[in-house]
Amino acid sequence: MMEALNPISIWFSASAAALAARLRGVFLSGAGGHPGRVVCMIMFTSCLLVSTNVPGREPVPPSKITVVTDDNCPPYVFRSDEGKLQGINIDQWRVWEQRTGVTAEIHGMDLNDAVRRMRAGDFDVIDAIFETDEHAAYLDFGKPYTTVEVPIFFRSSISGINNLASLRGFPVAAKLGDTSVRMLQENNITPMMLFNNYEAIITAANERKVNVFVVDKTPAQYFLQKLGIESEFRMSAPVSIGEFHRAVGKGNAGLLQLVEKGFDDVGAWELAQIEKKWFGQTLDGHPYLRGLGYAALAAVSLVTLLVSWNWILAGQVRIRTRALQEREEQLRLCVKHSPAAIAMLDRDMNYLVVSLRWMEDYRLGEQSVTGRSHYDIFPEVPPRWKDIHRRCLAGAVEKSEDEKFVRADGAIDWIRWEIRPWHQADGVIGGIIIFSEDITTRKQAELTLRASEAEFRTLIESASDGILVSNTAGRLLEVNAAACQMLGQPRDELVRMGFVDIVASGEMVRILPEVARMGEGEVVRSEWQCRRKDGSLFPAEVGATLLPDGRLQCIMRDITQRKLAEEKIREQASLLDKARDAIIVCGPEEFRIHYWNRSAERLYGWQAGEVLDHSQLELLNRDAAQFLAVVKAVKEQGEWAGEMQQYDKDGRMVIVESRWTLIRDVQGRPKSILSINTDITERKKLEQQFLRSQRMESIGTLAGGIAHDLNNVLAPIMMSIELLKLQERSEQKQSILATIEGSARRGADMVKQVLSFARGVEGRQLAVQVGHLLKEIEKITNETFLKSIQVLSEIPSGLWVVQGDPTQIHQVLLNLCVNARDAMPNGGTLKLAARNLMLDEQCAAMIAGAKPGPYLHIQVEDNGTGMSPEVMERIFEPFYTTKELGKGTGLGLSSVVAIVKSHHGLVRVESELGEGTRFHVYLPAHMSEHAEVEVREQAELPRGNGELVLVVDDEAAVQQITKQTLETFGYRVLLAADGAEAVSLYSVHRAEVALVLTDMMMPVMDGPATIQVLMRMNPQICIVAASGMNAAGMEEKAAHAGVKNFIPKPYTAETLLKTLDTVLHGQCTA
Repeated sequence: MMEALNPISIWFSASAAALAARLRGVFLSGAGGHPGRVVCMIMFTSCLLVSTNVPGREPVPPSKITVVTDDNCPPYVFRSDEGKLQGINIDQWRVWEQRTGVTAEIHGMDLNDAVRRMRAGDFDVIDAIFETDEHAAYLDFGKPYTTVEVPIFFRSSISGINNLASLRGFPVAAKLGDTSVRMLQENNITPMMLFNNYEAIITAANERKVNVFVVDKTPAQYFLQKLGIESEFRMSAPVSIGEFHRAVGKGNAGLLQLVEKGFDDVGAWELAQIEKKWFGQTLDGHPYLRGLGYAALAAVSLVTLLVSWNWILAGQVRIRTRALQEREEQLRLCVKHSPAAIAMLDRDMNYLVVSLRWMEDYRLGEQSVTGRSHYDIFPEVPPRWKDIHRRCLAGAVEKSEDEKFVRADGAIDWIRWEIRPWHQADGVIGGIIIFSEDITTRKQAELTLRASEAEFRTLIESASDGILVSNTAGRLLEVNAAACQMLGQPRDELVRMGFVDIVASGEMVRILPEVARMGEGEVVRSEWQCRRKDGSLFPAEVGATLLPDGRLQCIMRDITQRKLAEEKIREQASLLDKARDAIIVCGPEEFRIHYWNRSAERLYGWQAGEVLDHSQLELLNRDAAQFLAVVKAVKEQGEWAGEMQQYDKDGRMVIVESRWTLIRDVQGRPKSILSINTDITERKKLEQQFLRSQRMESIGTLAGGIAHDLNNVLAPIMMSIELLKLQERSEQKQSILATIEGSARRGADMVKQVLSFARGVEGRQLAVQVGHLLKEIEKITNETFLKSIQVLSEIPSGLWVVQGDPTQIHQVLLNLCVNARDAMPNGGTLKLAARNLMLDEQCAAMIAGAKPGPYLHIQVEDNGTGMSPEVMERIFEPFYTTKELGKGTGLGLSSVVAIVKSHHGLVRVESELGEGTRFHVYLPAHMSEHAEVEVREQAELPRGNGELVLVVDDEAAVQQITKQTLETFGYRVLLAADGAEAVSLYSVHRAEVALVLTDMMMPVMDGPATIQVLMRMNPQICIVAASGMNAAGMEEKAAHAGVKNFIPKPYTAETLLKTLDTVLHGQCTA
């Protein structure tokens, strides 16, 4: 009865007629109820008392169990306004507690959370759950206790929905954890909107965020009526019928038996009474009860017909009277406390019952209106309303969705109302029922919305861009004036078209995937080829947005003129592409590149499509400070010119001569920056090479002077050793002298090496056994390097011979070892290795610069710091060094490459940062292990026969040791400190002087001048020239002066004596 008279249900389902019928039932029961019904009730009660079941002795059950259930499934389980759990299931569990003596602690939550926590073992029992294969994996189910229908609910404005297949294309809402979710997934219904509970779904539907939903029928109807929107939705036939169960954890059969037996003990009748409490019940009794009453009445009548008749009649009257009073009171309370404004009046328009909301809406205060005339309370009722009342009393039903009422105080209210008659038990109209709802707030909101929509429509219509709105199928729903003008179509024709009708043929194939990927609120911008009514095409820039209701909004702009301008710019750009300089245009703030000509592509390696809209600073300039300083100068001065270091696509540095100009718009604001860049990288390299060659020339001059002085220092040492060795017989001292002689020779060779590097003097070409050099290097490194560096060697016997200068090859090996040492500051391993290697054409092709043939392959390897690829690219450049200032000249590896190339070999390097470095040296070899090396024989040195030798040298030490050496070996000696003194002595001793030994560089008169004077004095004079300067250059000068005999400083006694012996005993021609 409570549900049947619910005013919300009466109002929104338009069931006022049903209410009138129920009232008629009340009056009928009071007027003509059959007395047999009382007997039926007595007998039925007696049967219930007799059939009461006393449970037998069972095992002691637990004192308490925990039950979890969905708390948003009315009328089975839901929360009151105070948040307490209530409903059919809650009441049934309370009766179960009485039957079993076990406390059921009930917890309510979202079904999805309830299932998750039940699976985790947080609860003993879960109620109101469907039996599915997934649930059966971890739950044992009791028998079903109610059937639940699952229909499709959809907004009344939508048609064509009658089964799951008809849902495709609609966003469908469902409750998270419901079996309907899997059912929708199995039928490929997308998209789905999942909510935690039924109330959230209906609330979203009330806010028009949801139009279609698939949920349990009963709770959906409850919340639809609660929110007053049940008339806005329709529902289909059930697409699924499920059954509620109670379930326990898998294998807990004892608990399941306790739960099921407890509800069995409750009994169907008592469970049905609880359902009636929440579902409501009709006023009429059940047919089977009526029959039972008649049977009982007949039985009683046979015993005490007359006595029982009177007694039963009296009892029936009392019961019916009491029931009528109770029902009347229920009706009054229901109407009184209804949230809707309801008034029930008799035929004379006197109030029978009114709701409190009626009193509030019509500002009647606390006065009593029952029994009073409607026209007395509202004397200002206009004739129109009296006519409506009369028509309704005659049987008509009148209503209005919205009507304006002007109150006595001038306030305007909007009312939604309905008036219908109610009938007495005999079918005669007993009066009218008035239902009304104050919709002023909603009406004001609608009026505000209409005003806002009108304002928005004005903005849309005044927009210069075309605006189009379509449904999910691409059918146009709304268009503005600009779109009509742009497409050349009237509005009434456009709204009957789709996007496929306004774009070029084949465009939809490209557009549809873009639209399909859009999310709500996301804007996708692209260019469409659109078609006008006359068939002409035009380019349009379109921004597409998916609206919250699923519709698609497109803002379209005709970019024909922009395209023409861009085409013109491209034509102009094609002219700029012919320029040899790189031309770049970028923005003044973010420096995004707008233009990039062909020369820029050639210079930097990026194609225009790769750089447009990218920052020039990020792509080309690693020095942000320099770039920003240039930008600042351009903005302040309007232009800038200078050199810049930039980088191409491969990371190589490019040096450009750059001219920057600031371009301004018509308002004078900076619009873009034009830069014209000329590649001067090669020019800079040539300049650097020129400066380097000048530097090398200066170094050569310096080295030549130093070499001359060093040779003059070494010459006396080397000749003195020869004399000392002749005078010493001690092996120990002979060994010391040999060591001194070797060091002096090595020093002389090193001086030659410096001169060779500085001035390109070629070394000697001898057959060199590199294995001997490697062993010598191994000895030097072991003796001089840090003890933390371990030197390992792999030098096999039978290595092939190399044709070259042993001193230079020695220098190559030493330089590589020193570099390895410097790469291992904390110690490590240095490996020296050599092997014979025959390169065929295939192997030679794998080594840059190699040719097929025999090679001696030398490896110098360390496990030091290694090198990065950037460093490896520059290690062979002269003066390039990674060492600290003062610890490296940058000439070591450049000398290595120069020497190896002069021997027609090649150098290769492998290195990895942090792993170490390995140098490979390949020298062309002769396939023989026997080298024709210089063999020093301890032969007797030639002696003189008292010949007079004129020694001319500005170094006193050289004079004295030369004099002592020559005199020791049978010569007489005259000494001169310069050319002038030599000429003077020669003029005095001309007849005695057999040979003149002269230095080429002396003060006062140098060697060439002296030679020329002496040869004029005596064309047959024997002259031997000597110099510690560039030997080849001095020898050439001596030859030009007419001297054919030349010995380089420093020379040994052996070299001196053999040369003098050859000149004096040969045919001397100067």
